[in-house]
Amino acid sequence: MAAAEQGSGGQYNRMDAANSIAAGLKEFAARPGTTVRVVAKTAPEWREYVHRVWNTVLDTQHLVETFRQAMPEHQPAAEVLSQQRAAVDALAHEEAEYAVVAEDGGNGPLTVVTLTVAGDRLVVVGGGTTFLPQVPEGATLPIGEQAGCAVRYALATLAVQQSQAVENRVPAGSWYGQQAGPSWSVDDVQFVAEMVVSLQPDGADPYPEVSAHLLGTDEYRRWATQLDSWVESGGGVEVYDHADEEQHEVVEQLLLSLDPSPARMVEHPIPQRPGVRTIVVTMNSEPQGAVTVGHDAAGDLHVLQLVPSADAGANRAAELMMYEAAIRAGGGVSFAPQSSASPGQELHTVSALDSAEHAGKLRGHLDRVNPAGGIRMWKLIKTLDDVSGRPAAAQAVDPAVLAARVQAFRVAGGDVLVLGRSDPAFAEWQGKAADRMAAAMGPDGTVPPDVDGLWRVFNPPAVESGGVAFGEPRVAIAVVDGVPVAAAAVNGIGSRLELGALGAVSGADDGLVAAVVDGVYPMALKSREPLTMLRGDEEAARLASFGLEVTGVHPVDDQRLVQVQLSKDAQRAISVAVGETGWARASQLNFEARALGAFQEQKHGSVRRLDHGVAAERAAAEEAIRTVQDRPDMPQPDSPVPPVNGERFTVLAQCDESSAYISFDETPDGRIEVVDVAASSFDDAALSAARHAFCNQLAERGQDAALHSRITGGERDRNIWDKRQGQYYVTGVRNRLGAELAESLLPAPEPTATPEASQTTETAQTTETAQTTETAQTTEAGQGTEAGPAAEGGQTLGSGQGEVPRRRPGGPHHGRGPER
Repeated sequence: MAAAEQGSGGQYNRMDAANSIAAGLKEFAARPGTTVRVVAKTAPEWREYVHRVWNTVLDTQHLVETFRQAMPEHQPAAEVLSQQRAAVDALAHEEAEYAVVAEDGGNGPLTVVTLTVAGDRLVVVGGGTTFLPQVPEGATLPIGEQAGCAVRYALATLAVQQSQAVENRVPAGSWYGQQAGPSWSVDDVQFVAEMVVSLQPDGADPYPEVSAHLLGTDEYRRWATQLDSWVESGGGVEVYDHADEEQHEVVEQLLLSLDPSPARMVEHPIPQRPGVRTIVVTMNSEPQGAVTVGHDAAGDLHVLQLVPSADAGANRAAELMMYEAAIRAGGGVSFAPQSSASPGQELHTVSALDSAEHAGKLRGHLDRVNPAGGIRMWKLIKTLDDVSGRPAAAQAVDPAVLAARVQAFRVAGGDVLVLGRSDPAFAEWQGKAADRMAAAMGPDGTVPPDVDGLWRVFNPPAVESGGVAFGEPRVAIAVVDGVPVAAAAVNGIGSRLELGALGAVSGADDGLVAAVVDGVYPMALKSREPLTMLRGDEEAARLASFGLEVTGVHPVDDQRLVQVQLSKDAQRAISVAVGETGWARASQLNFEARALGAFQEQKHGSVRRLDHGVAAERAAAEEAIRTVQDRPDMPQPDSPVPPVNGERFTVLAQCDESSAYISFDETPDGRIEVVDVAASSFDDAALSAARHAFCNQLAERGQDAALHSRITGGERDRNIWDKRQGQYYVTGVRNRLGAELAESLLPAPEPTATPEASQTTETAQTTETAQTTETAQTTEAGQGTEAGPAAEGGQTLGSGQGEVPRRRPGGPHHGRGPER
């Protein structure tokens, strides 16, 4: 029969293949008790088949040996034993993932083929049979060949389900007549599978369990292959907005041409309103199917009409576009009763999580099946962003105005924290809000509305809003002087973020803006979940003052609500405006605080303020500076460190892994001039610790730092030199780490001088001056010669009482640039 599948010139003839497989399958299925099964390698049945086949081989070997001894002139054909051993090898093949088994009875002989899934192909890696070459009574084919036809039918059926081709790697004669049959293309598979079944009695599939079997999770692979076929065949997407009268009329005509039940259009007309859109999938610009969607009051995408296509790939495209639209709405998918084109068909609501998961899997499998097709599909998906489906949003607040209010709050000493309600730190701030309410409570038990509103943000009712919550509810807290003054709750609903309760004490309006803009908005940007909600008109107007857009989109089932959202454009514009202030965002302070906590607790870090006028401290500073600068990857400024101008100090932060320092002069005219700054690596916890200590000094002194011209642009940009910004930074760290840990990150305070200590110090300084003046001056002169013009401004500075001559510390090691 194998020869019958070769056409003239030896070419493969799929019609002959279908006829021969159908004939063999018909005879095999007519035998009582035959089965065709698909078994995964992980299933317990796999081991059972291995034992059965191996036992058959042992029995055959014993029989062959018996015949050889009893009747040497009559040896059984070697082909039988070879095919049985091939079955053992097939089940043991290391690439095998699945087996197709055709059996004659529960423990009878069988034919087995093992295969693996390789991209868009089912690959046959092994095959064998335990059937003997005999023709049953009334049959035209040997039983083994019948079973082989059943297996080939199963392979074609599985490949159709997976939309895959079949590749055969098995030697001829191992399990099907004289050859295993050629490989099949996707078109061959489709043709053979359909033809074989149509040639069975009554056109019925004799083994429907095969067609119902999906190879593991490869269901998505099959769908992705269908989708790719549609994309490659000229698939396209058009999105229509029903708020536009002209587009609405076009869609009505288009749906009437597609819908097999046009009466639906009469009984359930599509609303002509903002937010209602029709997504049409096309092939070579010809409409194939469509889905019309709006929004419901639960925040889900609501399907009003679904018109399927005769093309499976077009249906997958419409389905993917529907789920992608739901993701952008931040919800799941619900279906109107009239949405199905099939009367009586029950359509279930799909959750936001399932919608996102399904869309992600389908896109991912499409990328693996055909990366180029995945790129083209993603461009089609982006049309959902190009068509708004809503009128122009109400005028939002200028991002620069919002940024100015955030900055005003920071300058006034404010800070924003974002905490989950289960965070132990949240309980502390919750307690402070309660204390504030208790202090404001009048004799009659009444509380001012503003204080009560703030307290309610920290203590919400059990359910703040409808929908299925995800993640932990969080609160953005605006703090001044260690006390909460405003707060904004944020909840995860579906796959979106929604603002919950908002509250602020009197005079803290900027604090509330900061809580929303610097607390909530970056959360949405980081999570990539849309910040969108449905609110009444009054609340929507209030939310618009924070830069949110009132879109004019109303749910199809509740006109009292309107959509309020933070658009991507507004999100970017606000983020840029806030970033232009140059001050750290709340999220950046979170990162700094975590780095400082790790520096102290995990890396055993310490921070010191070293006085270069004290020999031991100067030596420690110089040693640390050499360690940092000796690293070959450290960029070196062109100019050396300048001579001391007044008194020089180094803030030095060291831990197990690295070091960082900031050297500065306290000049005779009272300025703080930074002359050197470096760290072991660019993103270094030690630099954060040194920065924190230096900022604390600026804040305590109430001074901005001046920067020497040798300080590089990179160091100027990534550090803080402004007293107000320094105070903001130190306050933010304290609010996040707590006072005790934040204090431990600062250098130990200098001891308070007593009269006796002052007298001792003056005596010691006088003695040191007498002993070292000559040496120090000589050294300074030598350094001036070495450093050239840069050292000519060196001075001997002191307090005026028993001055200690000060030299530029470190000589050639301290200045970056001189030869070593």
